[in-house]
Amino acid sequence: MCTPIKALSNQKYRDFKKEFSDVGLLTGDVQIDSDSKCLVMTTEILLQMLYNRSEVISNLEFVVFDECHYVNDPERGHVWEEVFILLPQTCSLVLLSATVPNVVQFADWLGRTRKKKTYVVSTRKRPVPLRHYLYVGRDKKSQHDRHMIVDENGVFINDNYKMCEELIDGYKQKFGYIKRCPQTERQIYLNLIRHLQEKDKLPAILFTLSRNRCDSNLENLMAISSDSFQLISKAEESRIHSFVWHHLRQLKSCDQKLPQIVRTVEMLKRGLGVHHSGVLPILKELTEILFSDGLIKVLVATETFAMGVNMPARTVVFDSIDKHDGHNWRDLLPSEYIQMAGRAGRRGKDANGTVIILCKYDIPDSPRLTRMIQGCATQLVSQFRLTYHMICNIHKTSQTDETDIEKFLERSFGEHNRLKQSQDVNKELQSLRQQIETLPANDCNHCSDLENFCLTFEEYVQCLRAVMPTICQRALEKGRLNIGRIVVVIGAENPFESALIVRVNKDRHNNITALTVLSLAPNNATNGFQLRDVAVDCVHKILNKQLKNKSFDPKVIIDENENVKNKYKAKEETLRVVDMFRDLCLDTNYSLLNTDSIDPKTNLQIKELDLVDKINKYITFGTKLLTFECIKCSDFVLHFCKTNHKITLRKQEIDLEFKLSSQSLQFLPEYKTRIEVLQTMLYLNQHLVLELKGRIACLMAEHELLLTEMLTNNVISDLTPQQIAALLSCFSFAEVLDKTSVQEGIIVRCIQRLDELLKFVKMAANKMGNKELEDKIELASKAIRRDIVFCQNK
Repeated sequence: MCTPIKALSNQKYRDFKKEFSDVGLLTGDVQIDSDSKCLVMTTEILLQMLYNRSEVISNLEFVVFDECHYVNDPERGHVWEEVFILLPQTCSLVLLSATVPNVVQFADWLGRTRKKKTYVVSTRKRPVPLRHYLYVGRDKKSQHDRHMIVDENGVFINDNYKMCEELIDGYKQKFGYIKRCPQTERQIYLNLIRHLQEKDKLPAILFTLSRNRCDSNLENLMAISSDSFQLISKAEESRIHSFVWHHLRQLKSCDQKLPQIVRTVEMLKRGLGVHHSGVLPILKELTEILFSDGLIKVLVATETFAMGVNMPARTVVFDSIDKHDGHNWRDLLPSEYIQMAGRAGRRGKDANGTVIILCKYDIPDSPRLTRMIQGCATQLVSQFRLTYHMICNIHKTSQTDETDIEKFLERSFGEHNRLKQSQDVNKELQSLRQQIETLPANDCNHCSDLENFCLTFEEYVQCLRAVMPTICQRALEKGRLNIGRIVVVIGAENPFESALIVRVNKDRHNNITALTVLSLAPNNATNGFQLRDVAVDCVHKILNKQLKNKSFDPKVIIDENENVKNKYKAKEETLRVVDMFRDLCLDTNYSLLNTDSIDPKTNLQIKELDLVDKINKYITFGTKLLTFECIKCSDFVLHFCKTNHKITLRKQEIDLEFKLSSQSLQFLPEYKTRIEVLQTMLYLNQHLVLELKGRIACLMAEHELLLTEMLTNNVISDLTPQQIAALLSCFSFAEVLDKTSVQEGIIVRCIQRLDELLKFVKMAANKMGNKELEDKIELASKAIRRDIVFCQNK
């Protein structure tokens, strides 16, 4: 059985051991009965066994993954995906979770990856239904002000919500405001716990979304006299005392006097507990056992308690629904709320679970509550990522080639949608190819170089779009982009279309936005002309030719197209202007061949170096277009449009072929880059076979390149065991360095990580054949594996 964290592995091991005898435990810290038929371990341990081709894997029949929504974890989700991909197909998988909304999509991917049928067994019905309440009690008189806002059927009770709003507003009107201070919070918690005690709603988990708040809440409760606040009987207190000191007496006397141990023992003897990452491991384990035995009545915990150990209570209380995610304050996500609220209600003991949101100072808005309580959990998304450790392990055998890597990448959850759509893409590709085959070939003698012209034209347009907005703006400021001016624009059917400016559209800052132009319409048009707006980056060039303003009225032309009353007179004027304009455009290719245009550098005095470089490039491509023979063809525009359409279809064909090929894999470019790094640093040879460095990197779960370079360059060989431990602690104590006040549990966790790292480095020294270094690391490991840091509960 695989679990996401060590605490849950330990709990599952204890639970299974009560029912079955042949059970083992494998975590980074402990190995118990590793040859048992049933093994409990973390997912990271299973991945390492897969990479090392452990004998256990060859005999594996079933793997049960608890809390499989950990696939969503940004830091460790990739481990789960790797395990699902690497496990033998002969092995059957069972995945358990309460918060996977896109379960069908995930099961579809798993079935494709495993090449086996996948069955989804799900239910929306909880074994113990939940009722959600708001608690607004303040004093002894309002002690029982707990009101249901969502019933067991998921129905939001709006009347009760309004009642809670009125109660909070009444407190504010009576006292002016609700004072935020420890005394206020202490009174609120005291009344809440008394209420739960009277209504037989204990034990309760009080979820607080920060370690500091956990500790401050416990201090508030501990400050209450034991005479007025008694949760357990004398007999229960005696049981707790005996149990705790039975397990703590193995510690040294100096460790027994640690402030956290003294404080926690006092809490436990009053039926209170605390559970977060800053608590010492042995104290967390004692707290978990006492809570599961019903001796702890109120447990103050962070959300990690819900994500890890499975210990339900009768009631769950939320101290707040605001969470700081490391960047911003936000509401709890539905999946986070569901995971914590799901701890309410004990199967076989409670008819329903009670979930309480504590309203100390304000009532959360009803949309926030409904979104959080009734919303969908976060969908599973791929967290797959490439690491040097993964690549080295995949290349551990010389038979592995690039094709195997592509297949490995294809099997990731992130590529599932692309592969699922491949059938539709393939159909689209076949249809496109048939369409291309039906297009007639261009047999024109003048247009033999037309395809090259189209490709050059595409580059030319890119250059044009980069400079023409600025050129048009400068021309407007210099009076060169005025009404009556003739410009060459990219038309819908003619890429080199002559057009007459009849209006310059500007914003309130006098910046040009578009040009309203009149152009000669295609032959099948009834009016013989068309009026439309053209973006400035579709203008090829501004000609020196223009119709004088006195020779026509542009407003009349525009009005004629906007249905004015005197339409006959307007149309007559428009047709007259069209004839004048046509006289200037007698040649079909006039627009393309005409070089009598405004020079941006000379006429507009553009001197900015970067802009001048772009203009030079634009002019170079424009001049190159005039060198092609195809522009001399009398049907050039028609042939250009057909050929350009064919080229466009071919590009679409290439795009679709790329989507179907392995080259479109998201991680393939990164993989090739990392392979180049590994080959340059001599971790892989040119045939992608591991060198010594690569085999050492396979042993390092993190910082693989840096640690390997340190080992192979003898950075730590001449150090003493104490110096080795001190140097390697830099890789595990980053969390401590970021904090000003560090709790004991955090320090212990960092030391345990250092011990894991020492194990990896010791294996690497063995792989290198460096017995002296191996012995030094063994001494360093023994030196830190002592006292409370590695004390195991018995």
